[in-house]
Amino acid sequence: MRRHLFRYLSFMMFVLITITSLAGNSDNSDSSDATVTNSFEDMALEILAMDSFDDLFNLDGFFDENPAEEITPSLPIPLTPTSTGNLTEVETPNVTVDASSLNTETLESTALWKYEEYTSGLLPGRITFEFQSGDPVMGIPDVVKFYKEGVVVDTLAGKTIMTPVIVHDVPYPGQKTTIFRFLTDDYSTPLGAYYITVIDTKVYSLTVAIDPKRTNNVIDLDCDGIAELMVVDDHMVKAHEATELSVFKRFFRWTENGWQVDSPGDYAEVYSILASDDLERIELSSPRTPHVWSYAYHSYMAGQDLEEIRGRVAELIEGFSLHWLIDATEMVKLLDQNINQYDGFVMKRPTPDSSPTM
Repeated sequence: MRRHLFRYLSFMMFVLITITSLAGNSDNSDSSDATVTNSFEDMALEILAMDSFDDLFNLDGFFDENPAEEITPSLPIPLTPTSTGNLTEVETPNVTVDASSLNTETLESTALWKYEEYTSGLLPGRITFEFQSGDPVMGIPDVVKFYKEGVVVDTLAGKTIMTPVIVHDVPYPGQKTTIFRFLTDDYSTPLGAYYITVIDTKVYSLTVAIDPKRTNNVIDLDCDGIAELMVVDDHMVKAHEATELSVFKRFFRWTENGWQVDSPGDYAEVYSILASDDLERIELSSPRTPHVWSYAYHSYMAGQDLEEIRGRVAELIEGFSLHWLIDATEMVKLLDQNINQYDGFVMKRPTPDSSPTM
């Protein structure tokens, strides 16, 4: 009994000190706070006169079940809101890149087109779409079906498909392209992007893997006013599968047939700069192996001869004692095979029948 009394008295002292402190803090406020201070003092006197915890719990106003200020929870962004009258536009100018002054930092920071989040209504090109929610727990993907004049023109499936955005002046001034980003359920290339554009009633679409840190990936490499897309060569990622640290950039350019992946030598200066950056990382970073792969890849895309790349990689292997990690001949063979096979997003490989032994 004495223990309970001690606990009760201790609790009363704590409450009293707290209330007194709150009242004291109001000394620096203006006279409008006087009523609040008096109410605290009155409550303190009531608490001191109590005999039990039950009296405290029944004290009017101490536990307010209906607070005067209610917090309104933030609402999720709906996939298809009801109004198109208030599209939020990001006021960022179109930016072109001068290849002569290009560096890696420029490539990482040129996503400055005007993007706006879709709210409702038709997509550019009078495209309509139907969203079917999946179940990530059951492995059922989200699905979006696209319609043009009532006819299905394409379908997108992804683990989680996000609210689309519309980017202006892409692929060229006066046009608009809709982008649906989605989770791929693949650790090596976790984020994908689906692009859909309508020009002269023709529907063009492309699905690629993108860098999650560079989702606004529209740039103009050759300064001709026509956009390019900077993507992740996930075909090469899956062919390599040795590390997540390698970087394999690739670019899609717009043609009369829609988005087409570039070929080795198309953007030689750009890839040469990327390869130089990879070479610097080899010198300064550890582990070095992923940067050797990136260096060889970007050198190939810069148009360098495979035998020249093989020789340079062999020198790096010798200089940094990487014999047990890299085979120069096998590396260039893999580069040649996979770079020329890539033309867009590579879906996740089928799950093997048995899991590897850990």
